[in-house]
Amino acid sequence: MSTEFNYKRVWDHQIKPLFEMLSPAIHKALIATALEVEAINQIGASMKVSGQSKELTAMFDAIPTDELAWAKEVVYYYGHLAYGKQCQECGLYWKFQKLASMSLIYRKPYEGEVIHEANVEMERTLNTFHDHKEGTEYDNEEVPAYLLSLSPKIERDLIKIYKVDYVNHKPDVFCIGPRHFPNDSGMYIKPEQAPCYSCGQDYSAHTYDRVMFIKPIVNDDEDPDTVLKNKQIPEILEHIVELCKASKIKLDGFAFVRP
Repeated sequence: MSTEFNYKRVWDHQIKPLFEMLSPAIHKALIATALEVEAINQIGASMKVSGQSKELTAMFDAIPTDELAWAKEVVYYYGHLAYGKQCQECGLYWKFQKLASMSLIYRKPYEGEVIHEANVEMERTLNTFHDHKEGTEYDNEEVPAYLLSLSPKIERDLIKIYKVDYVNHKPDVFCIGPRHFPNDSGMYIKPEQAPCYSCGQDYSAHTYDRVMFIKPIVNDDEDPDTVLKNKQIPEILEHIVELCKASKIKLDGFAFVRP
């Protein structure tokens, strides 16, 4: 992995502003939860909590479904990702989340789809805050976006970068097995410490080409081969090669994907 989740950036630039935008009804429910937080406890290993007052339950039940489903996500991550003086106390934020979940689950009809959509939307938001880990190589998924950030003109009306991937694997695609997991306290798989689980050869013996797949942009009445003969395309490819060399990104060639 060459990316890592930037906790501070997502809290400062996304979660905190989202939290501040929540409605007065949500903030009122959070304050009320804080007043009862020590009495609220999770029931065993279940997803439920108990100890809250009937008044607090009624406060959650009065909040519209869509609003509460989204607030449940925002409030939880506001506490979960907080740092420094913003650290949560007594589990306030996850207890708010549980109270909101219980309110939504017990509504009629059950609002499972609304809960799921809010969860997916938050996950999509958080996934945009994975930054490149300094000192590591750019992986295949990072390369297109990184090159475009350096030079947006790469993608003109002629082409789009489809993807970067490995091809021509020899002798085969290196297969990870149980012996590749670290013996120390590290969390990352180490392919060098054991041979391929499939062919038995060392990791260093496995070779491949790293190729950028390019997709020509064609209209319905155009022939893809005609587009590929455009004199600007070699210039674009040369520009990509120069950017890769300057950024020490290994790229063995290009392949064109027929639309």
